[in-house]
Amino acid sequence: MWLFLTAQVIGDVQVEGLKYRPQETAKSYLKAYPGRPFSPLMFRTYVYNFYRAGFLDTLLIYSSRRNDTVDLLIKAVDVPSIVGFDFKIQKVNSKELNDSLLKFYKGLPATDYNLFKLKKELTEFYEKAGYVNTDIRLRTVKAGPAGVRVVVEGNVGEKYRIKKIVFHGNENIPDHTLRSIMQNRELNFWRKVIRGGWLSMKKLREDIKRIEEFYHDNGYPDAEVDSFRVIYDSRDYMATINIYITEGRKKYFGNVAFEGNEKFSDSTLYGLITFNKPPDILTRAKYRFVYKFPYDPRAYSQKKVMESLQNISGLYADSGYLYVQVNPEEKTRDSVIDITFHIKENWKVKIRKVNIVNNHRTWEEVIRRELFVFPGDYFNRSKLMLSYRNLYYLNYFQNIGIDFKPVPEDSTQVDLVIKVEEKPTGQFGGGASYSQLEGFFVNASIRQPNFMGRGWNLSLLVEYGIYRKNFSLSFTDPWFGGEPTMLGGSIYSTSRYLYTFNQRNTGLSITYGKRLWNVFSKISLRYALEYISVSDISPLYEGTPFYDFWTTHEKILLSSITTTFTYDTRNRIFNASRGFKVEVPWKVAGGPLGGDIGYTKILPEFQIYIPQYRDKIVAWTRINWGSIFSILYPQQIPPDEYFALGDVGYFGLRGYDLRSIGTRVGKTVLGGRHFFRFTFEEHFRVNDQLYLLAFYEAGNAWWSLKTVDFTRLYDAVGVGFRVEVPMLGVMGFDFAYSLKNREWKTHFQMGYY
Repeated sequence: MWLFLTAQVIGDVQVEGLKYRPQETAKSYLKAYPGRPFSPLMFRTYVYNFYRAGFLDTLLIYSSRRNDTVDLLIKAVDVPSIVGFDFKIQKVNSKELNDSLLKFYKGLPATDYNLFKLKKELTEFYEKAGYVNTDIRLRTVKAGPAGVRVVVEGNVGEKYRIKKIVFHGNENIPDHTLRSIMQNRELNFWRKVIRGGWLSMKKLREDIKRIEEFYHDNGYPDAEVDSFRVIYDSRDYMATINIYITEGRKKYFGNVAFEGNEKFSDSTLYGLITFNKPPDILTRAKYRFVYKFPYDPRAYSQKKVMESLQNISGLYADSGYLYVQVNPEEKTRDSVIDITFHIKENWKVKIRKVNIVNNHRTWEEVIRRELFVFPGDYFNRSKLMLSYRNLYYLNYFQNIGIDFKPVPEDSTQVDLVIKVEEKPTGQFGGGASYSQLEGFFVNASIRQPNFMGRGWNLSLLVEYGIYRKNFSLSFTDPWFGGEPTMLGGSIYSTSRYLYTFNQRNTGLSITYGKRLWNVFSKISLRYALEYISVSDISPLYEGTPFYDFWTTHEKILLSSITTTFTYDTRNRIFNASRGFKVEVPWKVAGGPLGGDIGYTKILPEFQIYIPQYRDKIVAWTRINWGSIFSILYPQQIPPDEYFALGDVGYFGLRGYDLRSIGTRVGKTVLGGRHFFRFTFEEHFRVNDQLYLLAFYEAGNAWWSLKTVDFTRLYDAVGVGFRVEVPMLGVMGFDFAYSLKNREWKTHFQMGYY
């Protein structure tokens, strides 16, 4: 199309060639209407957008000029849309195929490009499912006036299991180590039982890269997989994989030097080098128990070179040198590699503006108060990443993107753009339930951690039934007075039917909290004043001090203060992938605080998240214990303060029924005054809102310190999942096997984080 025109007015417009869409479509995209002003520059943009719409095969535009009028002839050949699919071959995992791949392509134009992409993705889909020698062909058949159906035909191939993986040329790294790196695994008894051991060509190509990376990180930078060959046996559908490797000579780290560094000394930069440093505990365990291969810290490693480069670049970025350039130069001396890091520091960069976009619900003030980067400051990567963590930790946002834009007129400044994608934060519930334990009751609840977009936390619960008459209302401002100071309060009246007695707590509380030396550390104080009554006590307790005390007191006054120290470095509240949390609540009741009874209670807890594979697999360990001590008489401790383990929740122990572990009175569990619980989970993070888990959990509760015995724990193993559901909170399911009782238990939970 050639246009040599100045600004004119559009005259006659003709459209030819469109078969599946009305002529008005072309006019609408091109904004080609008689009498409209014509600008060649803008018209080029309209033409580009028209073609980018994707449903055109060809587009030609002719123009003719009549005085101050431009006549247009638009010749466009379009293609029909995909309205459905017909499979002439085996359709594997039809639901997954329909929900992901086919659903995406339905409605798209049937262009050669789209059909090519569809064929490629279908082939990859079948290869991922384990099919070998997939040969798929696509053709279209007319379906209606403006659509076509895609016919999928050809051959999906056959599925093979792996009989043997044979390595050739690996003289220094044993076969079992290389096999442990691969995703494809040989068929053995257990994989046969669980229907595993299938060959995947997609995974095999990834395995080749894994093998080369392992060599490159263990002293063999020149190693490569020359080729691989798969031998298929169609008699039993077994395959043998042959992998041919050239290892090269083993090499070690030599001298390290720096050039061009003026801001930081050589000794400072050398402290950031990860060469010759002993491995961490996780790496040692992986090499010893998984790879079964000795770890050599002196061996050359491409991964360590890149880690060192990133550490050096990060140090400069933390000091404002955003445009620093670090290039490692390697020189080989026999079996030694010397590395020189050439550094071009360039100039320091300041932040001109911090722009926040897409926060339609959350006030900008709520976001800005979590930031540690400000206009006028020098760029600092660490503070930017800490700000990123703080925003994610709020749990208000689905995604957070951070970008910086250079200022064209001043290269020493950049603008930061923080783009947030908000998610529903409120949790609402209501309904009616019936159980043999608690009878019929109705309930309604509201929890909004970002009330009115101000970051306030509002919670309301109403439950009414025969045994359950609960009400609670709480409100918390995490930034009271514009400072990182938490102030909140609650009023409540809650009942607990604990099988053999009923307890009611009615009172109010005030909470004050403040950050300590950094954003990760805080301390909170909660004062509570409440009346406690215990009724309907079972005759099973007759003759015990517990029975004598609580049957002679209609209600008692409890005055308590709980001090909680928390140090939390997790990168998010739900589905964290790294960090740790230490929390130590200490409750003191009675004594100088007044009230009718006195006791003290402590509940330390430690959690750690260790990423194992690109933040997709995370090892989570939790250790928590608790002790409660009476100031005068042990029977004066409120019954709900005792520790009774089982099921899920704060005192959960999967594989066992609710409140089934602890000191018994007859057949009823009252609980213990000391407890311990250990949990280890492997999290498989599907996405930020869902993870699968496999766990081992053990714990017990004891009446006195003399009876504490860590060799007698109730333990269980199992699998499950956790998913964050908008408006409902976190839902979870666990299928647990009690190693003590030799039985399976299912557990379901719904609630907060």
